[in-house]
Amino acid sequence: MLSVGARRKHRLPVKGSGVNREFVELEKPVALRRNIGVFKAMNIVVGCTIGGGIFISPKGILINSGSVGMAMIVWSICGVITMLGALSYIELGTTLQRCGGDYAYIKEAFGPILAFLRLWTQMIIIRPGVIAVLSRTAATYCVKPFFEYCDPPALPVNLLAAAIIVLLTFVNCFRLSWATKVQDFCAVGKVAGLFLIIFAGILEIWFGNGKLEYFTFDGPALDPGKLSQAFYSGMFAYAGWFYLNTVTEEIHRPEKTMPRAMIVGEVVIIAMYLLTIFAYHIVMSAHDVIESSAVAVTFAKSAMGSLGWTVPIAVLISCVGVANGIFLATSRVMYAGARDGTLPTILKTLHVTKCTPMPAILLLCPISLAIKDVSQLITFLSSVRWLFIGMSTLAIPWLRYKQPHRHRPIRYPVWIPIVFATCCAAMVTMSGYSSPVAMATGLGITATGLPVYWLVRVKKPAWLQNCIDKMTVKLQLLLQCLEEQFDDEDANKTEMAKAIDHSLIPKEKRRYKKGQKYATTAL
Repeated sequence: MLSVGARRKHRLPVKGSGVNREFVELEKPVALRRNIGVFKAMNIVVGCTIGGGIFISPKGILINSGSVGMAMIVWSICGVITMLGALSYIELGTTLQRCGGDYAYIKEAFGPILAFLRLWTQMIIIRPGVIAVLSRTAATYCVKPFFEYCDPPALPVNLLAAAIIVLLTFVNCFRLSWATKVQDFCAVGKVAGLFLIIFAGILEIWFGNGKLEYFTFDGPALDPGKLSQAFYSGMFAYAGWFYLNTVTEEIHRPEKTMPRAMIVGEVVIIAMYLLTIFAYHIVMSAHDVIESSAVAVTFAKSAMGSLGWTVPIAVLISCVGVANGIFLATSRVMYAGARDGTLPTILKTLHVTKCTPMPAILLLCPISLAIKDVSQLITFLSSVRWLFIGMSTLAIPWLRYKQPHRHRPIRYPVWIPIVFATCCAAMVTMSGYSSPVAMATGLGITATGLPVYWLVRVKKPAWLQNCIDKMTVKLQLLLQCLEEQFDDEDANKTEMAKAIDHSLIPKEKRRYKKGQKYATTAL
């Protein structure tokens, strides 16, 4: 890569007749910057995992597990399974140092068709739909204090939700550091909100108002079907660690940063979740939790007194933080898809000075604004998501078999991804058994990507390609974007060579080709 002070000319289309071009001098090459350190990476994990669910409705696990004691066991086991998944994704992220996350791993191991189907469901429905739902939830909590005795009207809620989406779009377009600062603030705010709840529960015990007798196994007999739904709800609450892998190319020293950020972040999340559930049940019985529409708000009214107003603010911050993380992650997935030729060329361009995938971020904005109520569709596709996540982790043993000499900075025991993939398969199977119609609908929606893949990758009609080319040039002029640039030496490097040059392998253990300055293999 070019040094910070190096100057280089890049071709950028300019207005005028014909195909005239002019040179634009830039201080740095147009490429994704490795500006994400350990703290920012950890905040991406924490900020994308802790959402409004732990504040609003943690009762799904309690209802399906049958008792408070069993619910605590389910929360603990789900935390352990999540840690196995996080370890698997650490190895994937350090082995395949590409942005895109699941898409990149499935494409490398199982081919482009399955990878495109994962990309299709993320880009069109799941991620924009979740952004829309979270923005409306945050807007509702903002507007609710002005309508204390009635539900807030739809107009101010929708306008404020649209404003949140537009603001997050601007922040992510303008600079990566702005997006990560928003993520830092939201992650700290979430942890602070949960800490207040935990501290209030400890005070209830200290002053003798808490009731430990709520922690029993008394309840209806265990139903395997309902217990599987409890685990499914628990894994949904812990989901979010995989968002870090979508920005791998922007992480500084992934071999060191990803393990520290992922493991510490998951430990923080598991500890905060278990202590928060413990605090809830110190004050509230199982019946109170089930009957409450917003558990944290009910808890705050009972135990936090004058500080009860902090809980709605924590919910708001949680929703904004997850929405910001989805903007950050999904735009990189779309960028990776365009770079592989699956999506339009304009989506693989970066702004010439901000070096953010601005076209991909801007595309998410209108899709999220246009979506009204897709909660049912998101539910249908949730089981499909775990199918693809399990498939991604199975890429580890498969690639170890197919590519035994690939450079792997971090290797964990092979049973870790296998156990996690088995848990994912069990969740998908039980989901299909309990809700076969929802499972079939999710698979059907996913399959709608097949004709799109045939059109853009197999058929490739000339008229479509001409339209894409014309649109790309016009949008490049409008947005001032270019494709990722490398100097001549970097352009000749293989992916393995780039990984080795950024790795922790000592130089004396690297193997160089004669006459070349970069490593090709490692001893």
